[in-house]
Amino acid sequence: MKLGLIISSFFYFVMIIMLMQNEDGSCNGCLESERIGLLEIKHYFLSHINLYNELGSWVDDRVSNCCTWDRVTCSNTSSGHITQLSLDELLSDPMIMMNVSLFRPFEELRLLDLSANEIKGWMGKEGFPRLQKLETLDLSYNRLNNTNILLSLNGLTALKTLNLSANSLDSFSAQGMFSFI
Repeated sequence: MKLGLIISSFFYFVMIIMLMQNEDGSCNGCLESERIGLLEIKHYFLSHINLYNELGSWVDDRVSNCCTWDRVTCSNTSSGHITQLSLDELLSDPMIMMNVSLFRPFEELRLLDLSANEIKGWMGKEGFPRLQKLETLDLSYNRLNNTNILLSLNGLTALKTLNLSANSLDSFSAQGMFSFI
């Protein structure tokens, strides 16, 4: 009888500890809003091509730790914020207009790699939203072809590295470049 009470008390204690760890909105290592954001990105990319193997670890399961998913890196702190997304070489055809509003949940994102995805531009005119901590943006090997691309990057105030190589950007005016910097 006492052994049963001790075991029950132990499991009750363990459950309380587990619940307390997730009070901040985290979902086993990552924030719930960011986990949902990753699943929306997966859905968007899957609507253009079958990427199940590439994003197979991105599952709609609340017990799955999205910090361990392929192509995702979280902060080293206990905050669970996603700091890096490597979404390179996921799309090959057709050329797409990227929905950059999908990146709204990732306010702590430092690196975003969208290289080699046949991206030809952005949906809407808002540019990259709320990515004020983004330091590295790789847009190389896409189909970007107009200088308005720089206008969509205006809000990226922490940006240190921008890779636009191997696109169809014919010319930049010096005035446009200096207004961006």
